[in-house]
Amino acid sequence: ELKKFGIRLDSGDLAYLSKEARKYKYLTYEKLIEDIELSDENYAYYDAIVNGSFFNNTIANETVNEYLQIMKDGNKLDFYSLFNSLFSEGNYYLGEYEGAYEWYVPSLEKPIVFWGTGYRDPFTVVHEFGHYVNDSIYRNENQSYDLLETHSQGNELMYLYYLRKSMPMTVYDIIRTYMLILFLENILISSA
Repeated sequence: ELKKFGIRLDSGDLAYLSKEARKYKYLTYEKLIEDIELSDENYAYYDAIVNGSFFNNTIANETVNEYLQIMKDGNKLDFYSLFNSLFSEGNYYLGEYEGAYEWYVPSLEKPIVFWGTGYRDPFTVVHEFGHYVNDSIYRNENQSYDLLETHSQGNELMYLYYLRKSMPMTVYDIIRTYMLILFLENILISSA
């Protein structure tokens, strides 16, 4: 409910807004890139970053690992080692449920990450890793949602910045446009 503005939305209203935002996101995005021609190599790079699974796409996996390797240099927190421990300690699950999320399990005293089908692209992986980093440090302390999203969305933006330096500008421009539209969609949906 948006009581402040005298607006009440039920779950059906939110589902409708989400559907409309997604529909227009793809229409806008397709219109923006329809005149851009990519070589096969550049398209493979673009597709790996936007649609590829971190878990079975070499390009997607390598770019995330290279980004996190760079993040360990000069930081007190070694992102790369923490990322590797997420996997080596088995603190993640893959499943058919739609979505991706991280949660702290008090009985295990550690965070766990879940990636569902369609939510395994590099940006979602680094986003959920941002939550994982936060809960690895703060151990389920009661924090504001804004702070939690700052870590994860900030991680996405830093990864996007890394991509700028590691790929052809044409590909980067398309991915940056995609991410901008995705961020705007999230703002629209979360403000409803």
